[in-house]
Amino acid sequence: MKQSKLNSNFVQVDDVQIHYSTFGTGPYLVWLHGGGPGANGLSNYSKNFPYFENFTNIIFDLPRYGLSDKPVINGSFFQALGEYIYKALKQLNIHKASFIGNSLGGATAIKIAEQDQSLVDKLILMAPGGLMEKGGALSPALLLMLKALGGDPSKENVYGFLKQIAYDQSLLTEQLLQERYLEAQNPEVIATAQQSNFLPENLLPVLEHIKAPVLLVWGKEDAVLPVQGGYSAVERLENCELRVISKCGHWVQFEYPEWFNHAVMQFLKDEK
Repeated sequence: MKQSKLNSNFVQVDDVQIHYSTFGTGPYLVWLHGGGPGANGLSNYSKNFPYFENFTNIIFDLPRYGLSDKPVINGSFFQALGEYIYKALKQLNIHKASFIGNSLGGATAIKIAEQDQSLVDKLILMAPGGLMEKGGALSPALLLMLKALGGDPSKENVYGFLKQIAYDQSLLTEQLLQERYLEAQNPEVIATAQQSNFLPENLLPVLEHIKAPVLLVWGKEDAVLPVQGGYSAVERLENCELRVISKCGHWVQFEYPEWFNHAVMQFLKDEK
């Protein structure tokens, strides 16, 4: 198989520069990473996107992450990121794509679908944020993440969160933990976080209006966003398949990449 080239690019949305990488050729496949401290698109999906060479992969660094700008956000984080990425896709003249989103990236994909369903071919959502039933308590892992994102990326908060994203702790090497911790120390990230007010948003009502086929993927032992969110989502989505994998945490695409890649490819190729 001919090896495709990975390219690095930027797109301007309002006054924000958004970084994205491209890989492969074919139908558009947009990758939206999770929201943990120090995250970015390529590291989040390093074990996945090379498998999809027959798609034009658009791998974003969400605003406030990676090489993208770090705007102040006051209001729904999901709404803000959904608007930024939607506008970025319009700038890139992309009118139809499938979306892969994990955690914060999944919530962002849901908000994009809410804005313009004609843009969305299929949705692959891994433990997306915003699907907690009203009155539900936040997990200890999620509270640690919110502390780190809110301007306190101490080693205790960053390491404490990251050590709860995988069921198999051996996958969380010291190198990986240290890279994420150092990335979270970006002074601009900390300063703009302290000026921001990231408000929660319940996305369960939004799901009732989504018509595109949805593949929900969840780790049974997810300590960040428990699998009950998947069952709540299935009740509301019109065209949805839920796959739950045992002995797996919040990072399905990293913990079981071969299983994940195969399941996603099957779903994308399915004609329904």
